[in-house]
Amino acid sequence: MSQSDAAPLPPERMELRRLFSIGWVLCATYLCLAVLSQWFSWHSPLAGRPVWVFLILMTVAFVLHLWALKIAIGLKRNRTALRWIILFGLGYRLLLLPSHPIQEVDIYRYMWDGLVTADGQNPYHFSPRDTLHADSQNCGPEIGELVRIRDSSDSVHTTLSRVHFAHLTTIYPPVSQAVFAAAATVTPLRAYVEVRRFVTKFFIVLFDVLAMFGLLALLQHFRKPTGWLICYAWSPLVLKEFANSGHLDAIAVGFTVWAVVFWSKALRQKSAMLLSAAAVLLGLGIGAKLSPVVAVPVIAVSVLRHFGFRQFAVSGALVTVVSAITLWPMLATKIEVPTVQYTVAETSDVVALSNTHDPPLPADFDEVTNSAGTEQPPRVPVFSKDRDSLSETVATPSQQATGEGLSAFMGSWKMNDLFFLIVNENLTPESAAWFSILSDTTKRQFIVPVADWRNQSAEQAAFGVSRAITAVIHILITAWLAAAAWRANLRQLPGLVFLSVAWFWLLLPTLNPWYWIWAMPLLPFARLRSWLFMSCCVTIYYSRFWLQNTWGAQMIPGTTYDGRAFFNFVVVWLEYVPLFIVLCMEQRRRTTRQKRSEFARP
Repeated sequence: MSQSDAAPLPPERMELRRLFSIGWVLCATYLCLAVLSQWFSWHSPLAGRPVWVFLILMTVAFVLHLWALKIAIGLKRNRTALRWIILFGLGYRLLLLPSHPIQEVDIYRYMWDGLVTADGQNPYHFSPRDTLHADSQNCGPEIGELVRIRDSSDSVHTTLSRVHFAHLTTIYPPVSQAVFAAAATVTPLRAYVEVRRFVTKFFIVLFDVLAMFGLLALLQHFRKPTGWLICYAWSPLVLKEFANSGHLDAIAVGFTVWAVVFWSKALRQKSAMLLSAAAVLLGLGIGAKLSPVVAVPVIAVSVLRHFGFRQFAVSGALVTVVSAITLWPMLATKIEVPTVQYTVAETSDVVALSNTHDPPLPADFDEVTNSAGTEQPPRVPVFSKDRDSLSETVATPSQQATGEGLSAFMGSWKMNDLFFLIVNENLTPESAAWFSILSDTTKRQFIVPVADWRNQSAEQAAFGVSRAITAVIHILITAWLAAAAWRANLRQLPGLVFLSVAWFWLLLPTLNPWYWIWAMPLLPFARLRSWLFMSCCVTIYYSRFWLQNTWGAQMIPGTTYDGRAFFNFVVVWLEYVPLFIVLCMEQRRRTTRQKRSEFARP
């Protein structure tokens, strides 16, 4: 029999082959990403980093990921497809674990925090800069313990020297600190920095894998096509931010996804035991990263409706107690800690970083080191005029006290935002944003009294008012979602949790790409499929590094903005607005279809 006479393969078999082929092409793509990461290593010059090659690879991976998702959903609950989805998902993570973090350095803070916590010390008392510059012969007993850790090996000292925003104390909650400590405990003190980084990322990725299997459990519980697992398991954003960069958000995501699993099963089975397990897991998720707290209103309303007030009170108390216990070491720490004073010579590491181009520092780094090579002490910014950091106050090291990390992050940080950006730039006097439509006179009439009352600069006051406005918007959205949860059936509830997390993220002043992963495990339950494109859009964030390194303070031709301002005031609109237009169009089509179906009913 000739090949032309051979029976054609069944359609399902053909789709399986396509899925298998895409899986291997994605494997090659992620291998290229791992190889490319060498050009983003700690000692790679900032200007020579191939950011655009990285963005192209991520775009290719995203297109392949969407293609695979479409095929896998069509295969419904095919077991062979599910096995390959899981195996490829695990393989991609193993492939990226040894790679250099691409344009991210948070992992070094985790490594240092883990060493401190594993030794039984409090990571919230002293900033890494305090420890780095402390004199081992003339320091107090408390910081002396940290100095002992610092000097225990060259690799530990190197790890400490790579911590970014080192003048701030850590902002990471105790459950995450416990994971960092576990990684530090199993890593020998004299292990290379790369080995310590690998182990820390491995522990973080364990929670990423936990989230992956949690999504699978949700899909099976609601009888949705298990091919939806690709949405998370093969996601380029998830793989880059967790397996490559090692962001701790995987810890909270893992706990929260399984909290949603137990909550969903508890509602269907009317099981108080499953509901208690969900409450404990949600409390641990909050103890790992505060963000899961935004899911509480929707979950609480559904528990009140389906279980009554008594079980609502019990599960609410469980979440509160577990969260309070896990967060207590962080909340009980005094903000006012002993401050280490530095001489000009002791700050030479800041200047050295600018000379060696070591770390992938933020857009305000030129302002930090613009005095390198002069006799003046380097300017260490508490805040910066650029939106990427805090405000505009600058202090010399001798004037600058140790910062309390969480309050600095919550009260000043802004980056890659859109909704907050619009509000903030229309309140900040002398804003250079093209969309700032209010006059400076109007802004000052409103902001200056607030600044005087709060004893702040106008920029800081504008930030605080902007946070209050966006917080009110989020409260209104949450109230609407909670009301919807009271009327919703069980299948609709995970989608409402997704929306509560998604809108919380969108209204934040700091929209780091990995923050979007808070919502991604529940994407299969979103009514609008356009949300899938968000994980690709947010990777545009990394173009800011290319703009920073290429243009710096030079004006981009045809604009009135330098590289940093062009990203802040132009690129972010390209990052989000097209997606919002597509979401609105999809919502409109959906509403039109619903009205037609209702009209057609007898």
